[in-house]
Amino acid sequence: MANILCFGAVVAIFYWLSVFATMFPHIHSEPDAQPTDQFKPCGDVGGMCRCHGTIADCSENYDGELTFIPYFSRPITKLIFSSNALRSIDSDQFFWNVTELTDLDISRNSLSYVSQGAFSVFKRLKTLDVQVHELNYSQLEQIFAIRTLEKLDLSNGDLGPLPDDLFYRYPLPKLEVLSLNENVLEFVNMTALKPLPSLKSFSVRAAWIREVYSDHLPFLELLDIGENTKGLVNFPKTCDGSGESFFPSLVYLDLGLSLFLPWSSESYLCLPRLTELYLDYNHIEEVNMTVFKYLGNLTQLYLVSSQIHHINPAYLPSLERLEVGDNSFSDFPATCSDHGQSFYPALSYLDLRSNRKRLVVSELDLCLPQLKRLVLEDTELGELNMTKFKSLTNLRGLYAGIAKITKLVFDFREAEHLEQQNKRYSRNMFRGRPASPSTFVFFGSFF
Repeated sequence: MANILCFGAVVAIFYWLSVFATMFPHIHSEPDAQPTDQFKPCGDVGGMCRCHGTIADCSENYDGELTFIPYFSRPITKLIFSSNALRSIDSDQFFWNVTELTDLDISRNSLSYVSQGAFSVFKRLKTLDVQVHELNYSQLEQIFAIRTLEKLDLSNGDLGPLPDDLFYRYPLPKLEVLSLNENVLEFVNMTALKPLPSLKSFSVRAAWIREVYSDHLPFLELLDIGENTKGLVNFPKTCDGSGESFFPSLVYLDLGLSLFLPWSSESYLCLPRLTELYLDYNHIEEVNMTVFKYLGNLTQLYLVSSQIHHINPAYLPSLERLEVGDNSFSDFPATCSDHGQSFYPALSYLDLRSNRKRLVVSELDLCLPQLKRLVLEDTELGELNMTKFKSLTNLRGLYAGIAKITKLVFDFREAEHLEQQNKRYSRNMFRGRPASPSTFVFFGSFF
């Protein structure tokens, strides 16, 4: 017969959890301290910069009022000149003594003017960061003319829609990463990016985008359109008319906080290599997991805080991590088919924290053979029968912090059997030291 744990047993849980923490202090320990700063004062004017090898850091000097680049007695390949008072670059000779740069950071200067030939001195520049600027596309043309660029960040400006012909005039054959976050793009026409044959990462986060017009970008691996709070009119198309993928190499797609109209999950997603998909903080309501079944490499799916009340399951054999916290499920999402087959046979992490309705766990069969972590924190669970988890043979952590549990039921005889089987949990959890680090762990209050 199942034993109902009384208040005293619950107190014992917390006592032995504290013992557990002392037995395994490394679990909560801070990472080892990093090596001490190796940068030393350098530069010809009072050591206003700090150097290490061929790297010079001139950021935030003279209370952020530095407006020129000091002379360096050594060759410099990376210059950090962020957070100063560089509002304008008035001379073509501004970079005359650092022409061998491969990496330049002039971000957070609110740069509003650049002399026409200032960037023409660079023949090896690969990375350029101009975040927080007031430049327009015309003023940026000399930057787009640097054909050696591999990474370019023009975030936090006032740039409007990307001109369709910009990269046809300035192809940038080696550019792999382009960031235009926090501008005012309004829409993105992927055709404008086709002259960038090496582009792997394109980020337009929080750029007031309403429409995405897809086109074939065969080498793109990361696409971030998150936090476009104006709301996309439609889910970006991923398939052309013949069923071919527009983005066959894409592994990461972020559309969090961007889909404000209810999303029709009847869409067909042609993303054969996608591994991570973020759809958090949207208006989805009901999820038909069938829409993801053609994503044969999908391992991580994030649907946090998306007003979801129901999930229609589907067989997703590669899914390893599913986060659906802060939604409104009335029932625990189904994990078993009618034939007892797991819908998610590879799932190792399931997060259902902060569910807004009472979540019934005790009446379900859980078919998650690889599950290692189950998070039910800050969720009303009512009665929690521990024997319902006996089928989860790989479970190592059940997290129920701040969960409203009215009754915790534990069958000690079943526990003894399971302890002999693989030491997942035992009566020792309540009466003595935990049997092993893989014992079920509860944090928070039971009431």
